[in-house]
Amino acid sequence: MRKIILASHGDLAKGMKSTIKMLSGIDDNIVAVGFYDGEDVKNVFNKVESMLNIEDEFIIITDLPGGSVNTVLTPLVRRGNVHLISGMNTVLVLMLALCTSYEIECILNCIDEGKTSMVYVNEILKENKKEESGDFFD
Repeated sequence: MRKIILASHGDLAKGMKSTIKMLSGIDDNIVAVGFYDGEDVKNVFNKVESMLNIEDEFIIITDLPGGSVNTVLTPLVRRGNVHLISGMNTVLVLMLALCTSYEIECILNCIDEGKTSMVYVNEILKENKKEESGDFFD
């Protein structure tokens, strides 16, 4: 069975889990773990490690590349059944939740979709306005 573990600073992981459930109805195989002020980051490691088993395959998604949550969970990739991705966003998590396999190609495709989903709307509106009027500042 495939499982997703969302791990973040504060409540981002919990909010992301709620968002994915709202958008897709998927809830059963997604777990959220938060790291909070005053807590030892090793507690995050211990919580996540206790969820791992040999039979299942896991994707751990963290919020911040190089952040304390991502750093403390990095040793878990030594297990053959753990994938670690950092830079959590809704499209990335939704795509992974909907994936039918965790083949490397599928994971990389989900990451690409997550990256391309980020746009600067002001620029898009500016370009659309230029196309409509010929000059944005008319």
